[in-house]
Amino acid sequence: MTRALLAALVASSVLTLTTSAQVAYTDNQGREWRQMAGTTGNTWEAFAAFAPTDGQTPISGSFSGLDLTGWVWATEAQVTSMFSDWVPEITVTPFVGGSAYVLQGLGFFSSFRPTFEYYTTFGGYNYLSAWTATGAGDQASLASVSAQYPVFYGSFAVGDLASKGSADAYRGLWLYRQTPFHNLGFALAGTNGAAVLRGSGALTAGASTTLTVLGGKENAPALVAFGSRAVNVPLLGGTFVPSRDLGVVRTTLDLYGQLTLTGAWPAGIPSGSEVYVQVWFPDAGGPAGAAATNAIRIDVP
Repeated sequence: MTRALLAALVASSVLTLTTSAQVAYTDNQGREWRQMAGTTGNTWEAFAAFAPTDGQTPISGSFSGLDLTGWVWATEAQVTSMFSDWVPEITVTPFVGGSAYVLQGLGFFSSFRPTFEYYTTFGGYNYLSAWTATGAGDQASLASVSAQYPVFYGSFAVGDLASKGSADAYRGLWLYRQTPFHNLGFALAGTNGAAVLRGSGALTAGASTTLTVLGGKENAPALVAFGSRAVNVPLLGGTFVPSRDLGVVRTTLDLYGQLTLTGAWPAGIPSGSEVYVQVWFPDAGGPAGAAATNAIRIDVP
């Protein structure tokens, strides 16, 4: 059954978009983050009367005519974790900003649509702000991102406070939903740092399923290992996670050190099954001449 998936994945090297237009970004923890569309202009207290604020319980129902069933209102800590995909230092300081962050900010806005933007002949400005689910007393936490040019400046901020009863037309809501693809860690850094493996797709029969590698070694041969369990074997200074009993795919990273494998999820995979995946490739920048992505665990619904 899984070998059929492997064959389908290998058969295609073209990226297939597997998420809806609502989804802005899938982070390193396998969480899909929602675009702000339709969520701006609300007070924290009004949304808190409708949605759980624990950062775990999915929403059920519609708010102001917007169906948010299945989404979770993210806490300040969860947004911080997502921001760290662009600026890892945000986990130790609540604000980073300056000319050194404009590329990270523009990278963020290549996924998220700004809540405010303007452009001129010579440049532009992008800004996004949204409520987190974290609040205390009569105030609640905001998280925001900005990027502008040719006055080159970018910023990421978490923990700014505003009155729970205030509303802003340019302030949305940070919402995510957990996907079946869980980041287990165990990346082995190489020349370009730690490569990232992500997955996306609904995991229903016939649905498009995609595995993506970012940040690997340019033009390197790669081994994509699949297993039904994690064995966590020490290897070349890192940890080889999958058991490999479900197969191995040999392929090549592209000239940017990226890889995309896409195929239709096969029918007949039992609910509750687990599939472990990790990608290894030769890299002189690794501790023993090799590097690896993080491993992911796919939980079959």
